[in-house]
Amino acid sequence: MEALYAQIVEAAGEVMHSDMASIQVLDHENDALRLIAHKGFDAEAEATWRWIEHDDATSCGHALKTKTRIVVPDIEADEFMACTPAQEQYRKAGIRAVQSTPLVGRAGHSLGMISTHWRMPHEPSERDLRIFDVLARQAADLIERKESEDALQRRAAQLRLLLDELNHRVKNTLATVQSIAHQTLRHAPTMAEGRKSLDARLIALSRAHNVLTREHWEGANLRELVAEALAAYSNGSGPRRFDVSGNDIRLLPKAGLAISMALHELATNAVKYGALSNENGHVRIRWGGGEDAQLFRLEWSEIDGPPIEQPRRLGFGSRLIKHGLAQDLGGVVELHFEPDGLVFAIDAPLKELCGGDDKPHPRPLDDRWER
Repeated sequence: MEALYAQIVEAAGEVMHSDMASIQVLDHENDALRLIAHKGFDAEAEATWRWIEHDDATSCGHALKTKTRIVVPDIEADEFMACTPAQEQYRKAGIRAVQSTPLVGRAGHSLGMISTHWRMPHEPSERDLRIFDVLARQAADLIERKESEDALQRRAAQLRLLLDELNHRVKNTLATVQSIAHQTLRHAPTMAEGRKSLDARLIALSRAHNVLTREHWEGANLRELVAEALAAYSNGSGPRRFDVSGNDIRLLPKAGLAISMALHELATNAVKYGALSNENGHVRIRWGGGEDAQLFRLEWSEIDGPPIEQPRRLGFGSRLIKHGLAQDLGGVVELHFEPDGLVFAIDAPLKELCGGDDKPHPRPLDDRWER
């Protein structure tokens, strides 16, 4: 493209019988013209006119603002340019006359500017301008083609990135589903119970995916994840079973999925054996900062449930909570089988949950294990 631009400025100089010529493209983000090719500029002039804003007093700045061709036969006699930095810049470059013609796309949008410059006072003829307009049309088509090609390349790169991310996400999801199915059916007492548990776990996984999808898989608010994970266990018309407290904290997708699945296992266990298996029990869920400012702590405390005892061995759900969650979040999990309900807590590095160190820290939990 650079060679074609160079040929156009050479042709512009010949058509207009000018000493210098230039092409600029419009940077839409900055609303400014960027020099892409020139003929006859010295190093200082090239640096001076590398960028031109729409309010600049140069001919191209004025043409960009008015969207019309600007012809200045003599910069020393032009009122608009008198006593401006632009006039002094032209003098330094040895320019006495200049014209700038906007380059317009086929749909009428601005693309850039093509200009010619003379060392002596000069006013181009109508014939020269008509021929020059044909050249300007070719330059505009070339710039528009380049912008279209660049846009297609960006779109293709975005599509490749999206497909790579989708492929990675699908593989991870299938691996998760495969692991859940294998462990669930392997440890189920009967095939019917295994299918029931598997369905419930896949629904919990789907709920967590729904939250993350709404956020384009860039993360999710913990409060929203908790609400979604517990929605199936909340009785809207009955007594309040969950007491949830904690400030807003945004989790990475991996951390959000891990916590959602752990909450599902805790709630399922509470319905079968714990505080949600009777009419009086309830669960308190809290989260906040740990003893270390870089740690996050999440607690699940069952209250007024039936008496429970620590099992001789942990089932798949309990192992998922105690070992799987700790591994996923790089933290430490505590499970206490208290007389009136299970107490669970995890302490994990904020960086594993939220990403960078610039994330806001959650408020600390001061009264641990208060029941």
